[in-house]
Amino acid sequence: MTKCIIYCLFSLLLLSTGCCKSKEEMLLPGLIQAEAIIWDEPERALAILDTMAVPTDDSHQYATWCLLFTQAQNLNDIKYTSDSLIQVAVHYFESGDDIHRKAMSWFYAGRVSADLKQPVEATDFYIKAREVALQTSNYRLQYFICLNYGWLCLNQMVLDQAKELLDEAYICAEKSGIGRYRVTGLDYIGRYHAFNQQMDSAALLLEQSVGLARQIGDSSSLKVSLNDAAIAYYRIEKYDRAISYLYESIGLEKNTESLFPSYHNLGDLYRLMGNNDSAVYYLNKALETKDIYLLRSCYFSLADLNRLEKHWKESVHNTDLFWQYTDSIVQISHHKEITRSHARSEYQRLENINSQLRIEKTNMLKIGSVSVVCFLIIILTLIYVFQRRLLRAEHFKLFVYDQLQKQLQIYQKNEQEINRYDEIIRSITGRLTRRSEIEKQQDTQEEWLIYIRKHNEQLEQQNLQLRKEIEGYLQTLQEKETQQLIREQIIEQKQISQSNVQLFEDCLLKQMPVIGQLKLTPKYLTDEMKQILIEEVDLIYPSFTSRLSKQYMNLSAIELLTCYLIKLQFTSFDIGVMTNVGAESVTRRKYRIKEKMQINQSDIWQKNPSLDIYLWLF
Repeated sequence: MTKCIIYCLFSLLLLSTGCCKSKEEMLLPGLIQAEAIIWDEPERALAILDTMAVPTDDSHQYATWCLLFTQAQNLNDIKYTSDSLIQVAVHYFESGDDIHRKAMSWFYAGRVSADLKQPVEATDFYIKAREVALQTSNYRLQYFICLNYGWLCLNQMVLDQAKELLDEAYICAEKSGIGRYRVTGLDYIGRYHAFNQQMDSAALLLEQSVGLARQIGDSSSLKVSLNDAAIAYYRIEKYDRAISYLYESIGLEKNTESLFPSYHNLGDLYRLMGNNDSAVYYLNKALETKDIYLLRSCYFSLADLNRLEKHWKESVHNTDLFWQYTDSIVQISHHKEITRSHARSEYQRLENINSQLRIEKTNMLKIGSVSVVCFLIIILTLIYVFQRRLLRAEHFKLFVYDQLQKQLQIYQKNEQEINRYDEIIRSITGRLTRRSEIEKQQDTQEEWLIYIRKHNEQLEQQNLQLRKEIEGYLQTLQEKETQQLIREQIIEQKQISQSNVQLFEDCLLKQMPVIGQLKLTPKYLTDEMKQILIEEVDLIYPSFTSRLSKQYMNLSAIELLTCYLIKLQFTSFDIGVMTNVGAESVTRRKYRIKEKMQINQSDIWQKNPSLDIYLWLF
């Protein structure tokens, strides 16, 4: 019995651990869908993440959402203004065993720090991400880490390390088999040579990048490579080649807003070549942009052209506009700093609130689990004690029956001897009557008769004593029957304990956030409420949902949800309200569920014809 109790408690702990683990690892459908398409369709993934409800009540789900949202922003070329989201992912995944998401969170933390002009922090994050990513075979992630880390080193004038990282990024691009990554890798290596004043090598590499982009038919990569190659050819004074590449880049551009930088580059190139009319034409076209940085450069170039042509009035006007946009850029920079500071403060406040809520939730779950375990231990201990007492009473009853049988055997044997001696007495009495003449023999027989009578009296006294003992045993049996009544009372007390268990379950149901609310006011269940409902059912009835779904895999999702609500003792009317159908539809659904469950277990339903009772006892 003790082994049975220990086994039950151990199984309960295993089930609790398994439920917690599955709850942690399972992602929401929106997160699964976004993660599956984020590399190939980043715009659609960002739309999914932006429209779904942010799962702030679950640490794993929230950290995954923050990581995927930051990744989607980067793949859509959206500049970061705050590191609040990626810090949530970093704090969660850096202590876990998921090395892929750990490397991703550190990498995008580096990207965010680089956008926020924090090169030291970005370098630390890139180093950590690269060390972890090298433990995986995800060459795409290794490519992005090396490419961005190398570009950061190049901007920080760490040229040797930048060259090593950019070469490693190109090797990872080749291993990944993705053509546009090879194009970008060559382009960045060409930029490195241009940055290092090796313009001939830069032009050669950028020309290879243009050829590869044309070969794979990637227009977006081709536009970038054409613009970079145009700059390289301009630096080595091959102006015609540079202009042709810029015109080709403009022909590939479909977005009007993206044409303005190319117009500016053409205008600036014509300005430096001395073709002032073309320069003014393209610079004026570039002035239609809304980018204040590009507008400032355009007005600077136009002011320089006006000065060369001695149009002093236009030169002063364009110079004033140049300084106005310069002041605006400085103010925007200050505003960004203030906004970033407020964002950090708000993130810290929200993080503190989330931490407090997580602690309270954990404490509630611990208290509930400990209470349930303690209650179960008390019930099992009482059952064990009563069973031991009943077993001892049964053993004593068998012992009394055995002793009674022995005494009855002795009593029957003595009765036989008494009957035999009575026959002898009658025989001797007859002989004395027939042989009165033989005095000697008569005296002897009288003595023998006296002896037999005395022995017979002793046997009768012994039988009397045995009769008293038998009556004592019978009285003991009556007392045992009284104990049987006590046993029945104990069984009734056990039933009362079961009622107390049911009362405890009802109280626990009312304490659950979703179930307690539905008990008071039934309403239609959203997807989020369904997920929380399943978690609360498993908390009250450990592993009920997983056992039911594994045993009856032919049940649909709505049929499984109906079974969970039946287990929680909701009426058909309440179930209809929560699943948006009528009570009659719920009855028909119950009938279909029962038919599916009867396929391989028809013998069970002969004992339990009701689906509700079967699920209550399941």
